[in-house]
Amino acid sequence: MNAEDVITSGGRHPERAGKASQRIWLNAEDLARRVNALFAELGITIPKITSGYRDPISNKKAGGAAKSSHLEGKAVDLADSNNVIGRRIAGELELLKKYSLFIEHPDDTKGTTPGGGWLHIQSRIVKGRHVYYK
Repeated sequence: MNAEDVITSGGRHPERAGKASQRIWLNAEDLARRVNALFAELGITIPKITSGYRDPISNKKAGGAAKSSHLEGKAVDLADSNNVIGRRIAGELELLKKYSLFIEHPDDTKGTTPGGGWLHIQSRIVKGRHVYYK
């Protein structure tokens, strides 16, 4: 994963590259570096990016929070069928702390379809916990 992957949601939204400021690109680069390091240490292949940077319009369409970390290039959602990866990472609190990463609790990212789910991971502190509930 690299900054362009975060900004364009893995190439699915190339138009967002031109909407992102230099600060957002730097945030995305930092996030990608941290996520890559975490996944490498765990020996996990990074899954498909389902959502990365969002401009205000796309964030609203996605039902994102008004102060979503996606707006700053500091969050990425990854495909995580049945929340297998999220549950594993949630059990690795020391590694989340080591890389200053934060995830939504897997119970909050199940999706509505059988086998659905995603991992929301970000570099912005939320509620003072590395694994948090909405």
